[in-house]
Parts: sequence; structure tokens; C-alpha cells
Amino acid sequence: MRIADELREDIAAGRIAIGDALPSYTTIARAHDVSVSTAQKAVMTLQAEGLVGAVHGSGVYVTAVPAPDLDAHGHDEDRLASMEARLERIEHMLETLTALIDRE
Repeated sequence: MRIADELREDIAAGRIAIGDALPSYTTIARAHDVSVSTAQKAVMTLQAEGLVGAVHGSGVYVTAVPAPDLDAHGHDEDRLASMEARLERIEHMLETLTALIDRE
């Protein structure tokens, strides 16, 4: 859903921070030229994902930031590959240290 994706991106980018209120359903609907019920569905999608929570009579607030999608961005895949390489080096160092300790 396009509206949920845009709101999710705004949350991930920090344009809407944890604790901030989302715009009203009416404001979202007008901004995207859709019905209020479509705006509500978009917000309900984010609520089902655990990113926002409604406070009765007050509004809908951001409660969490979405986890990065490792498959969507090459730089995240690069970071994962770098971490795997570091882990392999650490494992090698641990094996070397274990061998040295066993000799003593």
C-alpha cells in the first residue's frame, strides 16, 4: 500500500520520530487524494506491524522504527558481508588462542 510505504519511510528516515503523532486520517487522505477509510487502512497496516499505536481520543503515535531491509539496499548487504568477514577472523583468532592455551 503506497500510503503505508510512504509513512513507513518517513518513520525509518526519522522525519516522524518515535513518540510523534501521525497526521490525522483526514490530513493523510487529503495529502494523498484518497478517502479517509483508505488512510485509516494504511495506518492500521503500520499498527499491525507494531510501528504505531493509537491512544483513544488523542491520536496515533509512532512506537517503533522499522528494521532495515537487508535485501532492499546494497549497502546493507555490504555491511552484512563485512560483519561476516570480521566474525570469521574472530573465530580464527579464538581457534589460535585455544590451541596456544592447550599447549601450555
